[in-house]
Amino acid sequence: MLNLGVRAHDIHAENIEELVEKVHQLGLNHIQFAPSKSFPDITTEQLTPGLARHIKDVFARKGISISVLGCYINLVARDREVREKEFQKFYRYLRLREDFGASLVATETGSVGNGYTLANFTEETFLLATYFVRQMVVQAERFGSTIAVEAGINHPVHTIDKLERLLEAVPSNNIQVILDVANLMTLDNWQNQGPIIDEAKEKLGERIVAIHLKDFIIKDNKIEIVSMGKGLLDLERIVAFVKRERPCMYLLLEGTREEDLVGAVRWIRDVYEKV
Repeated sequence: MLNLGVRAHDIHAENIEELVEKVHQLGLNHIQFAPSKSFPDITTEQLTPGLARHIKDVFARKGISISVLGCYINLVARDREVREKEFQKFYRYLRLREDFGASLVATETGSVGNGYTLANFTEETFLLATYFVRQMVVQAERFGSTIAVEAGINHPVHTIDKLERLLEAVPSNNIQVILDVANLMTLDNWQNQGPIIDEAKEKLGERIVAIHLKDFIIKDNKIEIVSMGKGLLDLERIVAFVKRERPCMYLLLEGTREEDLVGAVRWIRDVYEKV
């Protein structure tokens, strides 16, 4: 069974009800939901168990669940006050995960600078990220929640090897992985998606609990994200892995323009049937 969902803030909606209806019209049964991304007026302080349960119930009435609760924080920010505020937000999401009905709370590892910096690729920064992930996992264990870490090419955890090292350094079942192949692409490796996907399967194995489906092209000597089906992503290999080895794994469309979602959903379903 194809278990396909969408990142909620790729869909414009004025309120929860409109968002639910749009996801329902796409025929999808789950979402990745970052409350402040979809609805900026909702502050972290306003997220109470009651509000989380209300949001869950509105989605459930249309047969839609929140598979991934998105809380992408900068856990290696140099400013201690900024970092502490980020952590407190993440811990609130861990506490509310059950009220939202989500399986996972997801994050990346951020940046020690303002965006891209070579400092992210040092061993020191990786160890710093590992230290803070370990603290987050302690809280996840406390609240009975699961953290899903996603690698990003400009982050301290930016390769399959680094993800593997992170999992080895934080030996807990409360930390798992979201695989986003597009997030690992560079001008040097984009033609080797097959080996990268195989490496992820070999080194991360059952720790991969969700996959982001995000397409990309090469433009002006840079990686540029485009709507699914309009780029170079090796969708067939990803979908074949899920269909044959990880049935019903969460697949989540990400970065597809809203006007292209109907076509993208159709394209993924066609590929799933063919592989």
